[in-house]
Amino acid sequence: FYRRVADAMAPLIEEQEELLLLVTHGGTLVNIVVWWLQMSGRVFPEVSFGAHPASISVLRVNQWGEHVLERSNDTAHLYAAGLAEGLPKS
Repeated sequence: FYRRVADAMAPLIEEQEELLLLVTHGGTLVNIVVWWLQMSGRVFPEVSFGAHPASISVLRVNQWGEHVLERSNDTAHLYAAGLAEGLPKS
């Protein structure tokens, strides 16, 4: 599964010059974050990335060219709109 995600992400990033918006399911998001942070092949027991419905995660490249997970599983917009029923408090 990771390899399929990584193979799909590489060309998307190469072709993108500015903002790229992806809408995914949780399992795909986890693999995108692992790919982005170049964590593939490493073992991190008891580590995961949350993915609530309609949450926002932001990946970016910083001024030094490093891949950054800027926001993960952010649901503040849902609470602000009164749409967070059933979600745990952030």
